[in-house]
Amino acid sequence: MAAVAGPDRSGMVIVDIDLTGQKVRGETRQYTGTDFGYIQGKLARGYQIAAAFLSGKQQRFAIDGLLKSGKANSRSGACLLELIPRIEARIGRPLRRVEWVEACLAQQKARVRQLYQQLQTVSGKGSARRKQKLQREFQEEVQHLREVNQRLRQYRQENRTNLAPLRILLRADSAFGTPEVIQRLLELGYEFTIKSYSGSNVAYKHLFDAVPAENWVEVEKNRFASEAVTVPGPTLLAPYPVRLVAMRRWDADGREVRSVILTTLQPEELTTTEVVKLYHGRQTIEAGFQEWKGTFHFGTPRLRKYEANAAFTQLVLFAFNLVRWAWRFLSTNSPKLAEAGSRLLVRVAARCRATIRCLGDTLRLVFSRGTPLAGAEITLNRATPYPYALLTPRMSSCSRET
Repeated sequence: MAAVAGPDRSGMVIVDIDLTGQKVRGETRQYTGTDFGYIQGKLARGYQIAAAFLSGKQQRFAIDGLLKSGKANSRSGACLLELIPRIEARIGRPLRRVEWVEACLAQQKARVRQLYQQLQTVSGKGSARRKQKLQREFQEEVQHLREVNQRLRQYRQENRTNLAPLRILLRADSAFGTPEVIQRLLELGYEFTIKSYSGSNVAYKHLFDAVPAENWVEVEKNRFASEAVTVPGPTLLAPYPVRLVAMRRWDADGREVRSVILTTLQPEELTTTEVVKLYHGRQTIEAGFQEWKGTFHFGTPRLRKYEANAAFTQLVLFAFNLVRWAWRFLSTNSPKLAEAGSRLLVRVAARCRATIRCLGDTLRLVFSRGTPLAGAEITLNRATPYPYALLTPRMSSCSRET
C-alpha cells in the first residue's frame, strides 16, 4: 500500500473489479450452488467469481473474491457492493461524502412531502385506483428515506473513526454501472471510472451521430471519444458532477460499437484522452483471470460442493498473491529468476530438485544440475519476519473433498 498510495497515503489507489466464469462438465447437477448464466459469452451452467484486484506499480494483487452462481452476471451490481466491505477490511476506506448524502436526504424528504400532498388532494373519477398507486409510491419513498437516514448516521460514525483515509478509484465494466451502484459509491466516497452503457442502442446511435466530427478526439487507433454527446446520466437522489465520456470504435467487419464511461475525475485532473486510457488500464485484469485458469488450473470447478469450491477459490487467491510476494525476493537474490513469470515459478521452479544449505542465519537454496534452473540460487535470511504464520497445531476432522 505504501508503494501504491505513497508513504502519506495521499495517492490514488486503483482497484479493478470484474467477473469470470467457470463452466461445469459432465453431470452438472452434481455441482451444488451452480446455475445457468452467460459464462464466457455463452449460456452455460456453472459459477461466477466476482474478484477485486489491487493495481500496483509493477504487479497486480488479488484483494478478495466471491464464488457466486452462474446467473450472478445479472446481479453484478450487488456483487460489487458485496465486495466493498471486504476491500475496505484489507486496504482501508475513503472518507464518506456526508455533505452530499445530506443533500440526498433533503431531496428525499421533499419527495415524500410532495407525495403526501398529492394523496390529500386525490379526488374524482378513478381516485381510488390513483390513491392506491400513490400510497404504494409513498410507502416506498418513506422506506428509502429511512434507509438514507440510517446510512447517513453510519457514514458520520465511520468518518470519525477513519484516521487514515484513502483515495480509492474503482474501475469496472458496464455490468456494474447501475444507478444503484453509482449512488452507493458516491455516498461511500469512492472515485470511479465505470462504463454505464455498451451496445448498439438505436437511440444512442442518433445521439452519437448528432455530434460533429470535430468534437471527437482520437484517443487510440480507430477509437474516438467525446464529452459533447448528450447521453442520459444516472438517476441520483441529488445532483453530482459526474462526467460522461462517450466512445465509439469500429470492428474489423465495420460494425460500430458505442459505449459511455462515467467518472468522478474532473477535467482539471484528467483530460478526455486520459480518462479513456485510465479506464482501458483495467483490461489487464483479464491477464489475472487467465493466470488463475492456466497457471493454477482454475478454469473449471475442481470439486462438487459449493463450500469446497469457495474455499478453493480463496486458496487460489492466496497462491496468486504468494507468488508475487515471493517475487521481490527472487528479483534481488536470483538474476536467473528475476524475469520469471508466475507460470515458470509455479510449473517449473516449484518442481525442480534443489538443495538447501544453512549458513548461520542464512538459507541458500541451490537448484540441482540437470534441472531447467540449474545453478540458480535463492538466499533468504531466517531472521526475516514473514507476514504469514500457520498457527493451527492440528486440523479438525473433515471430509477429504473439503
